[in-house]
Amino acid sequence: MTSTTGLRSFVADQMSPDRDALTGLPNRALFAELYRYAVGRSERLGLPVVMLTVSLHQIVEIERSHDRAVVDSVRRYSATRMRGMLRASDIAARTADNEFVVVLTDFDRFEDVAGMTERIRAGLAAPYRVLGCGVEVRPVVDLINNPPSNIVEDHPGLNVIDLRDEQLVSHFQPIIDVADGSISGAEALLRWAHPSYGILTAGQFFGVAASGGMLEAIAETALICALEGWGELVRNGPRPAPRLFVNLAPSQLLDRSIVGRLHEMMNAVGLIADDIVVEITEAEIAARFDDLIEVVSELRSTGIRVALDDFGAGHSSLGRLRRLPVDVIKVDHSLVHGCDADARAQALLGSVLSIAQSMGVECIVEGIETKAEAEVVTGMGFRFVQGYQFGHPVAAEHFAAMLQWSELLRTG
Repeated sequence: MTSTTGLRSFVADQMSPDRDALTGLPNRALFAELYRYAVGRSERLGLPVVMLTVSLHQIVEIERSHDRAVVDSVRRYSATRMRGMLRASDIAARTADNEFVVVLTDFDRFEDVAGMTERIRAGLAAPYRVLGCGVEVRPVVDLINNPPSNIVEDHPGLNVIDLRDEQLVSHFQPIIDVADGSISGAEALLRWAHPSYGILTAGQFFGVAASGGMLEAIAETALICALEGWGELVRNGPRPAPRLFVNLAPSQLLDRSIVGRLHEMMNAVGLIADDIVVEITEAEIAARFDDLIEVVSELRSTGIRVALDDFGAGHSSLGRLRRLPVDVIKVDHSLVHGCDADARAQALLGSVLSIAQSMGVECIVEGIETKAEAEVVTGMGFRFVQGYQFGHPVAAEHFAAMLQWSELLRTG
């Protein structure tokens, strides 16, 4: 009875007047409402939304050689695939026959958006088998440079031409060991110290960077900034130092020279392999899993630890996790948000903790924003936590002061 009721509810939801009849995705009216909510939430968290258009090219060619039922099936299956690739907080809608719009929320890193973009493109490009026919489409994923969001309104005229390397800086968000309250690590997050607008998050200037073709160059600068900043902190601080968590863009991860270059950059600033943890996201794994296994194995063979970021964000595969040699799992904020009032979220968090303990890997819960969420997470037995409740990303000089205070707490 329960399964039948669930099926009826699903069908009714798909046929709702505020959803596209073919794909079940939100129609324009519902999309506008969801988008306004996402923008409002982004203002509260300080993390802007990113909007993409997804166009299914070659549909016209398919229409010429197949009947309408095949074409509609391709559109429907494309929507289904896309929903499976997005997180619960993301939004997708069908805006034209062969075009979708996607809103990605809560992103603060170039690498995450680039990884998700590639995942969508690769997922939709895989061959379709519909009604006995084998067909392929050529998906084109573009960033909407000027979505009607608070970011554009707050920073009119923002232009990548104004960007100078010396204006890019790393901020560091602490990772706390709740056993003694000390700082066990930090995640490096890129910021633009804009002369007019002040400190901008990566999400706030992602659009202009993408339109200017500067993503790869900025990703390289981000890595250099993070290592240089952390190298100075380590030289002036206690040993052993907390570990620095750095994010690599997909283009960097798939460059076979990355391991050697990373060690060269670390040596130049006085860092050793044990100081660094490289984060890879589930979106990146899903897009190029076999290639990433080789890179991850090589990183770990040289002593650099690897963390699986955004675990539970919607791309999880326990089969992939079994094959992927990682040292740390970082639980995505989508499992944490509101967990103090959500028994299902708590059950999922408990399952993730059990998996991590069984595999012998560290587990960090990120995105903790409230005291209530923190109490639930720490009460369940998670040892390492990250989020605004425990500390915002701060400049290197402020983080140095936090480290000194953390050391006093640890040593008494």
